[in-house]
Amino acid sequence: MIDMLDPDCDSPEDASEAEEVLGPLAVLLEGIYDNGDGTFEAYFSYINLSAGEIPAAVGISQDGQFKNTFSPGPQSRGQPTVFKKGDVRGAFHFTFRGETLTWTVKVPGSNEMRIVVSANSPRLEPIEPIAECINQNKAGGFVGTFGYLNPNEFEIILPLGKGNKFAPGKEDRGQPNAFFSGRNTAVLLSEFDTELSWQLATKSAAVSPVTKVCACTGSNTAVTKERVIKTSQELGLLVFIATDRFERASLVRLKNAPPAAKKQFKKAIVRAKERVARSVLTVKDLASTIPEMSKNCPQLPPGCSIVDDGPTISRLRFFFFSTQKTLVRTARRTNFLDPSVAKKNKATVGRAKAIVKLSIDELNKIPRFRTVCK
Repeated sequence: MIDMLDPDCDSPEDASEAEEVLGPLAVLLEGIYDNGDGTFEAYFSYINLSAGEIPAAVGISQDGQFKNTFSPGPQSRGQPTVFKKGDVRGAFHFTFRGETLTWTVKVPGSNEMRIVVSANSPRLEPIEPIAECINQNKAGGFVGTFGYLNPNEFEIILPLGKGNKFAPGKEDRGQPNAFFSGRNTAVLLSEFDTELSWQLATKSAAVSPVTKVCACTGSNTAVTKERVIKTSQELGLLVFIATDRFERASLVRLKNAPPAAKKQFKKAIVRAKERVARSVLTVKDLASTIPEMSKNCPQLPPGCSIVDDGPTISRLRFFFFSTQKTLVRTARRTNFLDPSVAKKNKATVGRAKAIVKLSIDELNKIPRFRTVCK
């Protein structure tokens, strides 16, 4: 939001963070996922702010205008060769054993970006399998219903095998290998006799004859929706406060600038605040599409269908994470321009992070799928 308003884009903190490089393209490492077998999965995202796609073949162009390469080792590790317009979370991923690797990216109009990944990179949250309930089958055995929680902001891939298997007996029981963000219920039903465990990397969950019996359950999201709307408003207000500090510090730096430049800067600040205000209103509109009471049935009754609220929940989650990042960047740049406000900004950022954590915890309570019956 504030990136293009910074009157001093060469601040030390800006230059140290590849995802904050100004230009049409920004790339970042989301983190690494521990596969539980000595390997990791590295996940990367990008933001293309240009009006269209940006091509970038693997390697380095002869004129040096394009770079898209990994080192050491193979230059290609599945990274995009065409960067689509917009914010693409979890754009690509690859498996590695923790060695230090560098992704170098440059397109016309952007500074060269280097993203380093290793075993010491930030860890993504593990996906948690959930043993939900059981029913008896006609043969006298049982049918177990499983779901999962992916606390990350994007889809995680866990191939079938050691890091995604059932035991005892048949390891592949039709379980997913692509795990959507958030809480996902009744994604798998499987028969068993005495016990059945689903292992996902470092986490596992098991059903047995004493697991609760399946039944259609109701979810009351009224309080959750109210809290999400309220915290979005609080977070928006904190961004306004941080933006005001940034504006005051910037105008001191721009005191000798032409009046037209100052006027243009103030207009940009107003537009930035308007974008935040619109985003907060969008949160309210999105939350209103989720019913206050919803039903979830592990086994779909006749005449019923499943509604997927995943895209709505993902957009809500993205608002909180992206707004937090905007606030943090704004505070850092203000601190660079006026260190006297660093203590106030630290408190503001701390409050924002607490709000985001609370909001994500609330959003995780909303089931992605709900049952709608005629």
